[in-house]
Amino acid sequence: MNLFSFEAQRFSKGRNVIFLFNYDLNENTVLALRILTQAYINGDISTEVSFNLIKRLTGKLMINLKYSFILLFACLFSNLAIAQDENRKDQIPIGTFKLSLVAGLNAAQINGDDLAGYNKLGLEAGGEISYRIKESWMPSVSILYSQKGSRSELKLDGFLTHYKLNYVSIPVMMHYVDGGIRISGGLSYNRLLSSYFLQREIDETALRVPYYRDNDINVVLGFGYFTGNNWGFDLRWANSIFSIVDISVGNIINQPQTNRLLTFRTIYQF
Repeated sequence: MNLFSFEAQRFSKGRNVIFLFNYDLNENTVLALRILTQAYINGDISTEVSFNLIKRLTGKLMINLKYSFILLFACLFSNLAIAQDENRKDQIPIGTFKLSLVAGLNAAQINGDDLAGYNKLGLEAGGEISYRIKESWMPSVSILYSQKGSRSELKLDGFLTHYKLNYVSIPVMMHYVDGGIRISGGLSYNRLLSSYFLQREIDETALRVPYYRDNDINVVLGFGYFTGNNWGFDLRWANSIFSIVDISVGNIINQPQTNRLLTFRTIYQF
């Protein structure tokens, strides 16, 4: 094996600290850098010594000082993130309820309305209560006000089409939690509160309201990250399981439609 040794000395708190490393460059360079960076975080070696050791570690790989700095920064960030996640593992004890406030932005469309793109922007806001059942699992239930619908990206023949569907949503989710990371999946019940339909700048609300069902069930998937004890962010994707219209009502709408949306949310957890 291509082994070498090096020493780092630094006078710290009245004592001489000496590190001796033996590494195989072909297999253990990354591990060496991680250990070196942890020593830097602990204050056992200085920045200058860190750079010199990194240059010696990576010299045979033709990495200069500039890339050594980038590598040190990447290793430092990785160690800090891992340490933060490890400290966060037990921040919500098993058997604990947590209350959160949620606010975000929907980018919505209606699949089947002959318009394309997530052009309808709307608000999503409400509250969530979750419960830690195991170290890595937390179910939750939320009550949210959610604005959905669709909107033409450009005016069609000089006319705008804009559908507004306002719901109260009750997502029931299961979250896999690993440190600050939260991966979610579940179902959402949605009750239609109000609607408005502008078809090529003509108000067709009275004509179209009878077609739209009061209830909508969505499948919901999400990925989020909590940056500390309270603040978190997530991205959710949702899609109706069943059509949100009843085409048997008449001949104005003649094909099924489903809600589809992306939601970017900010979460504050008490």
